[in-house]
Amino acid sequence: MSDVFAPEQCEKFRLIFDQFDQNGDGDISAKELKGALKLLGQSADTKSCKKMIKAYDKNATKRMEFKEFLDMMANVFQYHLSHPDSKSTDAADAAAQNQRMEELFDSLDVDESGFIDPEEILS
Repeated sequence: MSDVFAPEQCEKFRLIFDQFDQNGDGDISAKELKGALKLLGQSADTKSCKKMIKAYDKNATKRMEFKEFLDMMANVFQYHLSHPDSKSTDAADAAAQNQRMEELFDSLDVDESGFIDPEEILS
C-alpha cells in the first residue's frame, strides 16, 4: 500500500519516521512509538503500541520499518478519506473523495507550501 504516495511525500514521511526513530537504528520500537505519540498529544500504553506495530509488521521483527510506516500512513489517510455510508465508485463519489483528500492534505499543510512537513504533523 505504500506505493500510493508520490516520491516527494515519501521524503516527507521519511523525515517524520526519522524523528520517531529516536536511536537511528532504522526502525521504530514500541517505546519509540509511545514517545512519539506522547509528543503528538496522544496517550498510548506500551501494549497498544506493540499492537499497532504488530498490525503492520510484515516480517515479524516486532519493530516498524520505513515501508511498514508508509503502509500505516496510507491506512491513516485512507481511513480519514473514506465515507462510511457509501462504497459506491461512481464519478460523484470519486470527486467527493478527491475533495476530502484535498481538504485533509490542506488541513495538514499548515504553511500552504504544497508539502506536509514533519513540524506540521508534530505541532
